[in-house]
Amino acid sequence: MLAVAPLDHLRMIQLSSAVVTAPVRLQPPPCFASSVETVAKLKNIQGISKHPIQITRPQNFQGKDELLTISPRAVFVSSEGHTFLAADFSQIELRILAHLSGDPELLKLFQESERDDVFSTLTSQWKDISPERVTHADREQTKKVVYSVVYGAGKERLAACLGVPVQEAAQFLESFLQKYKKIKDFTQATIARCHQTGCVVSIMGRRRPLPRIRARDPQLRAQAERQAVNFVVQGSAADLCKMAMIHLFTAVATSPILTARLVAQIHDELLFEVEDSQIPEFAALVRGTMEALQHVPAVELQLQVPLKVSLSVGRSWGHLAPLQEAPACDPTTVLPSLQATAQPPLVPERLPPCTHFSPSFGL
Repeated sequence: MLAVAPLDHLRMIQLSSAVVTAPVRLQPPPCFASSVETVAKLKNIQGISKHPIQITRPQNFQGKDELLTISPRAVFVSSEGHTFLAADFSQIELRILAHLSGDPELLKLFQESERDDVFSTLTSQWKDISPERVTHADREQTKKVVYSVVYGAGKERLAACLGVPVQEAAQFLESFLQKYKKIKDFTQATIARCHQTGCVVSIMGRRRPLPRIRARDPQLRAQAERQAVNFVVQGSAADLCKMAMIHLFTAVATSPILTARLVAQIHDELLFEVEDSQIPEFAALVRGTMEALQHVPAVELQLQVPLKVSLSVGRSWGHLAPLQEAPACDPTTVLPSLQATAQPPLVPERLPPCTHFSPSFGL
């Protein structure tokens, strides 16, 4: 049996909020079983690292500690005859930022023919260098600067992420906002509106009160200002993800054939367990449904940029491979309500016996 050192044990099970709708089967290595039991008792799996982590196994028969590298997600496997399918909104927050800010350079980035690597193209635009000269370090730096804007992180946090002095991080941030001026206009307008109303609103009308926006304490006020920008962007991404879950729930619940179940929502990714024979049909439905959310007439939503969904499949959550053969189908042929209403239609009383979606997603 593997005993995990306290710090490593915390790294294994330190989980944050997520939506998990159904149990999944765990298939751990024998030496890892005790730690997996701890994880299995917890309902939230969002914090389980997608990257390999190292844990310490106490002294072996030679009196030495051993350092093991494991992939925590690899212990989650699908049932026999089923496969995991993960659907991920690609660059959803950056796309929403482009839509909300109306920045012409960002809009151009997504409205033109789809690039293989959006962040490399963005780096090329920002630093005014050819795409061939963009290095991995340049790309990662751009990604961190972008998300520091989305998350409302200040120059101090950006400096810590980049490993550079605060002054240099501030220069990066200012340079980026000078290149994409409409982003700065959007953040300032969002904060000003929050000061006036005391709340912020997502693209689908969800409100978040931020009373500290009027606090006398400058630190509390600054925190509320960051939260205001963050909620409008990330909250809007969450709206789209929830809408996708609702529509896919209805499609499966009303289908006489589909038996897929939603296992978890991890940020902007949905994880399903699907019968092997239904992978092509369900993958096309998922892609079509999620990408169609660019246009939702019921809430007068028309995004200025297309939504893109990447799909991956595998028997283990930790070993998913890209799924290429999944052209988007027209979701309205399976789910007529998608263009008609933002609320799911009533689910028939008599559902197919193999429907595994949690009914809570129809509420």
